[in-house]
Amino acid sequence: MRLLTFAAMAMSSILSFNNASAGEVKGVVELFTSQGCSSCPPADRVLSQIASQGGVLALAFHVDYWDRLGWKDTFSSKAHTQRQRGYGNGFNTNTIYTPQFIVNGYAVPQSGSSQGIRASIGELGARGHNINVPLKVLVKGGQITVEAGEGSGAASLILVSYVQSKTVDIGRGENAGRKIEYRNAVTGVRTIGKWNGNKLTVETAKPSGSGSGLAVLLQRTNASGGPGEIIGAYVVSISGS
Repeated sequence: MRLLTFAAMAMSSILSFNNASAGEVKGVVELFTSQGCSSCPPADRVLSQIASQGGVLALAFHVDYWDRLGWKDTFSSKAHTQRQRGYGNGFNTNTIYTPQFIVNGYAVPQSGSSQGIRASIGELGARGHNINVPLKVLVKGGQITVEAGEGSGAASLILVSYVQSKTVDIGRGENAGRKIEYRNAVTGVRTIGKWNGNKLTVETAKPSGSGSGLAVLLQRTNASGGPGEIIGAYVVSISGS
């Protein structure tokens, strides 16, 4: 398993983050979660804290393999499960589980706090795993223009849409009777371009009816063909749904 074990989680290793809700970010935190998983609400709260603190793109990918146990997650998607499995293949493990945090495309020690996740971002940066390819995103009407700067290697430009906040009354399953607020629940993921290290401009249609948040990732492919290291990220907030 490609798991980076960090001996030091000191405050000095934590990057300095801005509180901006839009623009380039230095960390991408993905949480694989489910409304049907009784172990997930604490991790959902950590993701919510990260989203509220700003400076880091926090995304919740709701998987579908819990749906068969009595409650269909309102955000679940087979594509999200496939994304998590793609990470697992790259980490050389066949085991996927919830909740699971992935940071900048890397498996990290699972933390029960937003401080621990941010420390992981700092440790990754210290090891040379930085989000450092510049991206710019312009949304005008129904059109999105993405500009990627120069770098090295190859990666995919990925457009992600998400619901910034929604409270769900869970009627069945392990969390039956609970009312939980979910932050940044992903509703769509689409590859919009291929980048080869040179400057690239891509135009695409804005997703319709898919939520109030939008982000672009520049992400490499791992050796197994799944999602790998994230080397660029840009967040833009869009009002309305």
